[in-house]
Amino acid sequence: MGVGQPLAGNMDSNAFNPLRFLLHLNPSPYMWDLFLLSRLFLAGFFAYLFLRAISLSHLSSLFSALLFMLSGYFIFCIDMHHLDVEVFLPFILLCYEKIIQKASLLKWGLLCSLGIIFLLSGGQPQSAFLILGIGFAYYFFRLLSFPENRRAKVIGKFAGIYIFFHL
Repeated sequence: MGVGQPLAGNMDSNAFNPLRFLLHLNPSPYMWDLFLLSRLFLAGFFAYLFLRAISLSHLSSLFSALLFMLSGYFIFCIDMHHLDVEVFLPFILLCYEKIIQKASLLKWGLLCSLGIIFLLSGGQPQSAFLILGIGFAYYFFRLLSFPENRRAKVIGKFAGIYIFFHL
């Protein structure tokens, strides 16, 4: 650092992380508290939306989202950089689920692309790789879980959608 390492070359600085924008402008203790709590809130909010998308009841989705956002991993690692990326796992799964359900394909595809941008600009490539790997497995598992989607034409269409929105 002292000899001129670029800020963009340091993954732990999270220089391009959109979640840390306000924190970079005002690194006060109050802003840090707000930032750390907002990550937990985002994790719970995205988990709730994902669980509702897979047809869980309101109460079970709320309880599960609270358990997810207040899990030991998130609380224990609340100040770790990789959590900036890992809170987006339920958001990515939500986008994939909505694409598979054919609910407003363009909207959810663009939101998926935005989520991938947040993952890749979050500064933690190992977490982003893991989330995208889990998302890939989930996407094609859900696609093939419907008997009407087990035709080569439908699989090719959804594989093309997957590739397009990831590029």
